Amino acid sequence: FLIMPITPVLLSFEETLPPAMLNVSGHVHYTEGPGGPINLNAVQTDQAVVITYHWFQSGWLIPMIGSCQCHFEVFLERMGELEFGPIPPKVIPFTTATGNFSTNVIIPAMTVPPGVYRITARFMLTANGGTASPCVAFADLGFGNWYEGLP
Repeated sequence: FLIMPITPVLLSFEETLPPAMLNVSGHVHYTEGPGGPINLNAVQTDQAVVITYHWFQSGWLIPMIGSCQCHFEVFLERMGELEFGPIPPKVIPFTTATGNFSTNVIIPAMTVPPGVYRITARFMLTANGGTASPCVAFADLGFGNWYEGLP
């Protein structure tokens, strides 16, 4: 079978502040299983899926917005008769430094039923856990086929 390399997908950012104040860019990708650098779009239900966010942030406002939180969410839209959801979001404090960062959202093994799903990743920077945001982004990771493998 064919093993394909990880294909990062750019996060589509929109910021409500000028780039000199806050500038964020990045990408996201996913892998199946424990640390495997593959993206087959076919996932065995007994393996975890790791969605990795990579981002760079800069701007003179960064040191002053330390009370913000970064929300990382993954949505699976099941094709066909049923929907699947929700995957618990990962929330971490905003880092008040310029630089490159990364974090993972893990979908545990045995939590997604067999089926074909559209995978979407979202990033939101929020003030004090609210809904107002100076920066949001999303990435369409395409389709994944969760299936039960032979024992």
